[in-house]
Amino acid sequence: MKRFILVGAIIGFALPAGFAAVWLLSFLGEHRYVFGDEVLFLWPSSIMLMATEASRSTISALAIWGVAISVNVALYSLFGLMAYAIFTLLRRYFDA
Repeated sequence: MKRFILVGAIIGFALPAGFAAVWLLSFLGEHRYVFGDEVLFLWPSSIMLMATEASRSTISALAIWGVAISVNVALYSLFGLMAYAIFTLLRRYFDA
């Protein structure tokens, strides 16, 4: 069970970190990457990033980013737990 939750947490952290890295690296090129629908699907808590538009300091913007990533880690950990439950039920059903 711990492995499923850990894998979910790692995926939940890696996706926002990857999107943030692509967004930051897009400033080096000619075209700036703008988040699309795929980001909202894979990173549901990215909707919280709208609050950074009204933030007055870098600290508050970073705090909002941290909360958005943390919520995504929690969501993916929950998905991992649900995957474990489904996997266990299917294994019990087919082994019996």
